[in-house]
Amino acid sequence: MKRIILILLTTLTISSYVHAEDISYYRIDGMKVGDSLLDYLSEKEILEYFAKDFQEFIQISMPGKKFDIIAINYLKNDENYIIHELSGRTALKYEECLKEQQDIVNDISTQFIDESVQIDNIGEAIYRGDDSGKSTLNVVNFYFENGIMHVACYNISETLNVPKFLAISVASLEWFDWQSNRAFK
Repeated sequence: MKRIILILLTTLTISSYVHAEDISYYRIDGMKVGDSLLDYLSEKEILEYFAKDFQEFIQISMPGKKFDIIAINYLKNDENYIIHELSGRTALKYEECLKEQQDIVNDISTQFIDESVQIDNIGEAIYRGDDSGKSTLNVVNFYFENGIMHVACYNISETLNVPKFLAISVASLEWFDWQSNRAFK
């Protein structure tokens, strides 16, 4: 498993520490926040993927190259399909995920050359996507001037029929504001 996570981190991170404080330098399966999804898929392909229609954003899920699933969010009605959030997700047992999460957080933390990136180890929280309140997640967020990185272990209730998983996400401030303040209202 360590080898898989190392591959994930290699895909996620950029070797240049000079720009580590800019969210757009972090890639997931080669894509980054601010790119047009049209650089990677045709409009027909985008529309063929399973989509969740949120009030302001559309989320598509597709198989990843280095992750089990890549979830991509873009603004509804955006003809350029600008990526506002990318999330690489890999199924892991929760206890194993917590260990991997700590390794990832430690590795990412060493990339910052100044204190412009704020780290918030939120810890255990109720997963808002489960109305029963039985699902939890363990969260560490990295706040950049132009976005957020989220490393989390999701301990999803068996009643939702979704595996427990590790998620590494990068997102624009616009998406983060929507997710934090309007997505689950």
